Amino acid sequence: MKNILILILTLYLMSCHKNVVYSKYIKFENEEWKRSDTATFDFEISDTKPLYNLYLNIRHADGYPFSNLYMFVQTSYPDGTLKQDTLEIELADPKGRWHGSGLGDIFDLHAPLKQNFKFTQPGKYRIRFIQAMRTDPLPLLMEIGVELKLSK
Repeated sequence: MKNILILILTLYLMSCHKNVVYSKYIKFENEEWKRSDTATFDFEISDTKPLYNLYLNIRHADGYPFSNLYMFVQTSYPDGTLKQDTLEIELADPKGRWHGSGLGDIFDLHAPLKQNFKFTQPGKYRIRFIQAMRTDPLPLLMEIGVELKLSK
């Protein structure tokens, strides 16, 4: 019975990751995000036919002093086009309860950025995140990550 449970758990964990096209985390030194520390993610898309989902993953400590996180986002496309935007991620609700999952005083937020979209161009993409909060460096932010999955 124990072996069957282990097999089921292994298959479940493998199925969660089979749709992942790209996944990378950047760890911030001393658990603080300096404005000068641009988080850059480079990936290549060869198949423009399927639908994709793009997620932003943020790991922070319970003592993070804000309920949100503002960032500037720069996206470079294979043809050289550059798009810039400002992004706000809500980390806590109005009562101060953290979104995402937590273990002890560490919280992980898996935030959808784009859902069910197609890449229009094959080639190399670059997404850069620059923290845009008034506080610099931004304390108790540990990591930021990007995950690109095939949509089901």
